[in-house]
Amino acid sequence: MKAIVDRIEGDLAVLLLEPDEKIQFAVPSFILQGLKEGDIVDIVVTRDETATQDARAMSSDLIRKLRDEKQV
Repeated sequence: MKAIVDRIEGDLAVLLLEPDEKIQFAVPSFILQGLKEGDIVDIVVTRDETATQDARAMSSDLIRKLRDEKQV
């Protein structure tokens, strides 16, 4: 997926998703160090299986603790 750096506003960079540039989103500008307005970037999204499993385990633990407290 590609996006164009539309503008940089202080700590945020606004990107427009190609090809139609109708969807825009902001990211911290430090992520795009060295880039400038008009530059085109590749955007890659990957699933972090370990972090997902850790988050699910933490949620399950919190739910279990809340249920245990409720039964007391």
